[in-house]
Amino acid sequence: MRRDFIHSHGIALHALGRIGNSLLRESIAPSKWKRKLSPLRNVDWTRSNADWEGRAIVGGRVSKSHQNVTLTVNYLRNHLRLGLSAEEQRVEDAYLRGEA
Repeated sequence: MRRDFIHSHGIALHALGRIGNSLLRESIAPSKWKRKLSPLRNVDWTRSNADWEGRAIVGGRVSKSHQNVTLTVNYLRNHLRLGLSAEEQRVEDAYLRGEA
């Protein structure tokens, strides 16, 4: 499982925890956050997904650095159509400029 997918790695679990934390801060009512999480079903969690390179995977290896966790959170937040915090946006902008 870990060889082929990233959802069982610490970086994915950490990213999902950060997203869950922010949703629960908005509302503890499952009716509010449950539907926001449904697009997670469509995430391609395979390591071969090129979207993970530079975010969760660096040089073919899963990286759990602070920056990579934030980039993974950003990817998932964008997939879920959730906004980024100011710090997350700063990291995303640097990544998109090729500075990350």
